[in-house]
Amino acid sequence: MKPLILFTLLVAQLCVAQVHFKIINEDTQEPLANIPVLFGEKNGIYSNAQGEVIIPKEFEVQKITIDALGFEHYTAEVSTIQNTTVSLKPLAYHLAEVVLRGKPKKIKTLRQKVSKKNSMFDGYRQYHGVEYGVFIPNNDDNVDMQLLELTIPFVSKRIDWKRANKDYKKDSTNVRVRSLKNDFQYLYRISFYHMNQDSTFSRLSIPPKELIVSDENRILKIDLEEDQVWADHSGLLIGMHNLGPCDEKGILLAIPRFGEERVGPNGKTYKPINNRENVPHIGVTNKRKGNLVDYMNWHFKENSKWEPMRFLGGAPEKPRRLSLGYKLKVITY
Repeated sequence: MKPLILFTLLVAQLCVAQVHFKIINEDTQEPLANIPVLFGEKNGIYSNAQGEVIIPKEFEVQKITIDALGFEHYTAEVSTIQNTTVSLKPLAYHLAEVVLRGKPKKIKTLRQKVSKKNSMFDGYRQYHGVEYGVFIPNNDDNVDMQLLELTIPFVSKRIDWKRANKDYKKDSTNVRVRSLKNDFQYLYRISFYHMNQDSTFSRLSIPPKELIVSDENRILKIDLEEDQVWADHSGLLIGMHNLGPCDEKGILLAIPRFGEERVGPNGKTYKPINNRENVPHIGVTNKRKGNLVDYMNWHFKENSKWEPMRFLGGAPEKPRRLSLGYKLKVITY
């Protein structure tokens, strides 16, 4: 009887133990850092600089999913990978050949400026795990478009809601909305896509750009002339993926996306987003040229997909959109 009791206790202890494993490249056997690992309904974590993943025991994880850029999709039961290594198989990428159509009739450069405003009201929150995209359509079959430069503005101030609520309780007729410094340091991945059909996109084989965004570096400017980023017959989607908070070297901080469950005013339970108060705010504008379309992809959700975004505040007749700056080379044949 005693051996049975001991065995039962051991199993119970293992069930609540933290999950630990290491992620490596199957071909090179080298550890892979900053690899997203999803578990549970909406939680996730990243591998550290040594490729290690440590999931706290309170999450009681049974199965993990890894969908990393450049590697095949991976799913496994925790019991099969605990205290061992997970090998990810690299995908074979080939750069697409750029074919230009003879002698052009005209070559010109088009520019879209970012919003010049930088107040606490001219930004839109981007939580880690979410990718925003701006689709630049190509409406002319006789035109080739090359993306030469990209600029993304970030807002480093936000509304001090605690102080506003406090003032409201004192005098609801005269509330002054004050700003609060927004300290942030996140790792971003910039990727490029072609549209397959409405709201479905395929990522170009051009290597994505990974850059640190902080409140000290509020204008993200990228030179892309040497990367040969071309739109196809429908256009080009530029994706801005917030991978999560990072240190000064760009190593992602291994924290779950969601915190512990809470009970809201309506009695329903919810999971608050970690770092909600200091996520980056992307600048927005109501003076954007052309028929650009904003998209959003919630990567932490199962079967995540691109969805067109509605206007980001303001009156419906004057919607605000993501303020993305770019320079295009337009070749007409």
